[in-house]
Amino acid sequence: MVTAKTGPNGNLLVETFSRQPTVYLDQWALVRLSKGSDRRKRFLKVFEDKGTLLFSWANVFDVATTSGGTEERIRGLLDAIGEHWLPIEMNPFRVMEKEAQAGPKSNTPCVSETFIKVYYPHIHGGPLTLSKVLDLNKQDGGATARDQLDRLKKEAHDFVRELRSQAASDPRWLDAHFPRQSFDAARPTTFVFSELLRSLIRDRGMVFTPNDAVDLFHASVPTACSDFVLLDKNWTKRVRSLALPPDLVRPYYEFELDDFLTAFEGAWIGK
Repeated sequence: MVTAKTGPNGNLLVETFSRQPTVYLDQWALVRLSKGSDRRKRFLKVFEDKGTLLFSWANVFDVATTSGGTEERIRGLLDAIGEHWLPIEMNPFRVMEKEAQAGPKSNTPCVSETFIKVYYPHIHGGPLTLSKVLDLNKQDGGATARDQLDRLKKEAHDFVRELRSQAASDPRWLDAHFPRQSFDAARPTTFVFSELLRSLIRDRGMVFTPNDAVDLFHASVPTACSDFVLLDKNWTKRVRSLALPPDLVRPYYEFELDDFLTAFEGAWIGK
């Protein structure tokens, strides 16, 4: 949940709160779960007494590119979730910087202050809902979300392409500059991003595109910060190949949607 109120000096005070389990949905999952089906009912039933949807700039842009019935169904799903969501960073470098500064007891590095600053001036107290975010995004034709995503896509592609080029010219370069790490519970995004990046650099047979670069960012923060993350099949496999603690995150891809729903329904029972 994200709420705002005016402080004693007239400044904006923003508060965030989440309920476990947290879940991050790729666009395919938003589309599939938004359809009027038993899966939609099962998913929303969880949010009656638990659960928080994590939402990023990538989600905003993806929803902004839909139209017609698909857009309305996704909007209906998000309306039904209501206030039980949190904006998370898409850029892992920002999260890694905050992890380094926050200390081991902080659970806020993944929260996107940029997201909040863009949308909260338009809200006058109370919780911010995702349907309101979509409405505000439409007012500028989706330009805000598109600019965020396009800039990040170019930066990510140039960054990873240069690393792959250097690693290809020197077999020892990867381990020298990006050595294997042990998982650190205080810095989960640092571990996830570094290990996913290593897998991309080592995969020399892969034709690397700007979309692949942004998918790296798209997967890193949600994997580190969610209890459940729904990605495409290739990225789900990459996440599962990481040496992560078994209770950190549960990743699923499209053909495992029913398995995800069963696990999501049963998570945190009695806690």
